[in-house]
Amino acid sequence: MKIRVVTPWYPDYFSVSSGIFVAQQVTALRRLGHQVAVDVLQIFPAPAGPIPESVVGAMRALAGASLDAMFPTSEGVTFIPAPVPARGGPMGRARAMSAALAMLDEFRGEDSDLIHAHLGMPTAWAVAMERSDWPLVVTEHQSTLANVLAERVAVEAYAEIVQRASAFIAVSEHLASQITERLGEWARSRIDVIPNIADLGDITFRERSTPTFSSWIYVGGLMAHKGVQSLLEVFATYREHHDESATLTLVGAGPLREWVEDFADSHGLSESTRLVGGVTHDRLGAYLDEADVMVHLSPAETFGIATLEAIGAGLPVVSLRNSGAVATWGDIEEQCGLLLSLESSTREIASAIAELRDSPQRLDPVAGRQAIIDRYSPGVVASRLEEIYEGILS
Repeated sequence: MKIRVVTPWYPDYFSVSSGIFVAQQVTALRRLGHQVAVDVLQIFPAPAGPIPESVVGAMRALAGASLDAMFPTSEGVTFIPAPVPARGGPMGRARAMSAALAMLDEFRGEDSDLIHAHLGMPTAWAVAMERSDWPLVVTEHQSTLANVLAERVAVEAYAEIVQRASAFIAVSEHLASQITERLGEWARSRIDVIPNIADLGDITFRERSTPTFSSWIYVGGLMAHKGVQSLLEVFATYREHHDESATLTLVGAGPLREWVEDFADSHGLSESTRLVGGVTHDRLGAYLDEADVMVHLSPAETFGIATLEAIGAGLPVVSLRNSGAVATWGDIEEQCGLLLSLESSTREIASAIAELRDSPQRLDPVAGRQAIIDRYSPGVVASRLEEIYEGILS
């Protein structure tokens, strides 16, 4: 089967973890014997208003002279520049992406059995406008979906995609419910729920017989909506009241890196806080192996792969009770860690971590890892996608 994946996120030299869940899905489908080509739409911010004809002409001239110079391709992954006018909102991004795809297809052509687009808006809408007659599968997993669906015009476009898609997938029941609440009950019957992959192939399991919780780890973007500021405040409180030897490793990149450095310096945490930046997935396991506990205080997650990988490594996980964590491992919390109220204070979170440290006997990391394998392994998820593809093409 020839599958074309279209996505706004994919790991590259500048962001090794961006869209890792898409890359894992592609790898799993290729292992099943399918030919998977990936098109990555890259937003290039432009001034407000139409993209100048001179810019479009220069892009076309470059594509005509050298397709690979305009649309670099490596190992079946093509990167597509999409100039996006400022202040265009979801529809502006979608139209710009559709124009970028149209230019690519004009020079390269299309050779696939179906297209699998990641995100309803803007990606799937862009595909549908450019390839209206092609079988289209959509996977929705953006944490900012509520912002997209806050605009009336975007909601109407999103409803078109749900109706138009040959199959529409949400990665969690929470996302499916969010879409249904905004579009209406008719939408629920058109949505399948298939999770993201949590690939433990690069992650070694280590059972910690007497967890000390002296070595904390966080994996994710250094961004405000990921709860990074709360994490540093809790860490400082934990060191002050429970374990002055505790350390924190942050794996990931983002705009809050300087804030983290400043906070650590002003609170005497520079020696106990380590920022390692983004790492490739094959290096992540080594950092998880060094840690005693993962602490992840994001108030909102659509899925939360990092916490599942930590459970797979045998780490207890402390997380806020966000929708992603509740959906993916809420039913095995007693085995894997602790889910705390979104309203928990800094002191309450620090105390709860200390209490979990002092009662490790309730944890069952072996059962936790097995649950992640049974639910989210590459073969399990890819097989479900394969069934959907075959149903569409049969």
